[in-house]
Amino acid sequence: MKKGFTLVELLAVIIILAIILAIAIPGISNIVSTLRKAAFESDAKLIIKGISYLQLNNENYNVSSINETNLKDLTGVGADNYNTLSVSKVNGEIKVIIVGKNKWDDLVAYGTSDDIKVVDSSDFTGFADNSGASEPELANNMIPIMYYNGNWVKADKDNLVDTYSWYDYTTKKWANAVTVKSSTLETYKNGEIGTTIVDEEDILTYLVWIPRYKYAIPADTEERSINIAFENSLTSKSSGTAIDTNYRTHPAFTFGEKELNGFWVGKFETTGTTNVITVKPNLESLRGQTVSTLYTAIGNMKSGGNLYSFSSNEVDTHMMKNDEWGAVAYLSKSVYGLNSEIYKNNSSSYYTGRSGGNVGGSQIKPNGTNEYIGTGFYTYDGKCATTTAIVSDKDPNNKPLDPNCTVVGNTISDKSLAYNASTTGNIYGIYDMSGGLWEYVMGNYNNYSGYSSGVNSGFNGPNGGDGSTVTGGLDFPTEQYYNKYTTSVETTACNGGICYGHALSETSGWYGDYATMVSANYPWFIRGGAYYYTANAGAFGFDDGHGYAVSNLSARVVVALRL
Repeated sequence: MKKGFTLVELLAVIIILAIILAIAIPGISNIVSTLRKAAFESDAKLIIKGISYLQLNNENYNVSSINETNLKDLTGVGADNYNTLSVSKVNGEIKVIIVGKNKWDDLVAYGTSDDIKVVDSSDFTGFADNSGASEPELANNMIPIMYYNGNWVKADKDNLVDTYSWYDYTTKKWANAVTVKSSTLETYKNGEIGTTIVDEEDILTYLVWIPRYKYAIPADTEERSINIAFENSLTSKSSGTAIDTNYRTHPAFTFGEKELNGFWVGKFETTGTTNVITVKPNLESLRGQTVSTLYTAIGNMKSGGNLYSFSSNEVDTHMMKNDEWGAVAYLSKSVYGLNSEIYKNNSSSYYTGRSGGNVGGSQIKPNGTNEYIGTGFYTYDGKCATTTAIVSDKDPNNKPLDPNCTVVGNTISDKSLAYNASTTGNIYGIYDMSGGLWEYVMGNYNNYSGYSSGVNSGFNGPNGGDGSTVTGGLDFPTEQYYNKYTTSVETTACNGGICYGHALSETSGWYGDYATMVSANYPWFIRGGAYYYTANAGAFGFDDGHGYAVSNLSARVVVALRL
């Protein structure tokens, strides 16, 4: 007769089985969770495929109108397991955010068909920006960046609420990106979020995203906050009077026949040389060039074999137009920007990203007469550019430099002295729009080239001063690359009407900024004032120029995606 198990042996077996189950169940649970997430990912891709079919017949279909309630009717894909569905188009790709329910309960899927992420709802922090601004469109060579602990680091392009979130226009944090040398491009592209941009020498250009919007300016006579409402390229354009609540879509987002979700603007005045354009801080601005030379050099940034790894099939690089300048200035004068007068760059040695610590006409006069100095007072990132102390005490607006400015390079205690020289009042804005150098923009009076046979832009056309004609230069480009003004009167300069959004008649004289229209003698717009201007320098300032190579004139880079 066989002997049975004793109670002790049975207890031991039970304990062993319990241990095995304790070890195995979490593993099995993890496998089930992984498979469930993979199935939800496939489901999300099916939704994107269904939405893509809608665009086969109509490439301008407004995908943002699709949600969990109309998905089945529009695509045939059932939505019983989706609590919410949000659809957008980013970089030419369909992007979804799906909050699951029923079999996908406690899961969230987000991304594009090639980059879908599925996470537990408890791990989904939401998106950092809720302003409605269009998502920045990155070319393949562009690295999203944000400022962290005194360094620029790689940002989260998905822009989830986290340490490294990329942008939030509600809090005036505009999206920034850089292009880098080809030797380090893959390192940064493949690097983890939070990777520090180790060497400033790696960077070739700093760029800032201006999202598409419509605007309206409250009726009044003084400078005032501009009302901005963000939209995307599939939204029907508004054509109101741009006064009070009669919104108008800003014209800078129409690029030829292409409606843009936004465009990238050089964070600083152009630096480098005509052979190697850069956009960087703390360098001398590129100056002393004709308009045609600047236009050609910036356009060549997308040419074959360029240093920036731009593809001409993907992006267009061009010299900033006058309406594009207006788009930046208007956004700065809204709740999404500094919303007050921008501090002047007072560097007489033409250094980019510098600040005089106040608006023009209210700055320290270090020599008792002039409010400028070779270095400027502060760098764009809140450091001392000089230790020069106040000299004159006659001007009641004069105030001492930051008390930390005992050594060049020290971090200042009041960073607003530096940051208010940007369009946002923080480091994420655009600099040098007040003071620094005047900037040529592609805005021209009736295709006149310049003043005389020896002083002109290098574009073919008549010269207003001596009646001569330039014939051996560049032909004027197609209309998307420049603004043509048909009169010298602010209210009729655009084909007999107001130049909406150009920061001309609508904002003329704001903050006392200089305001002189173009004419046959001086047919090119220049913007922003120069370091030696006082109260009349500013982002809303404009003057006329002859287009010739002058030492106090620079330009700015714009990058638009062709998606």
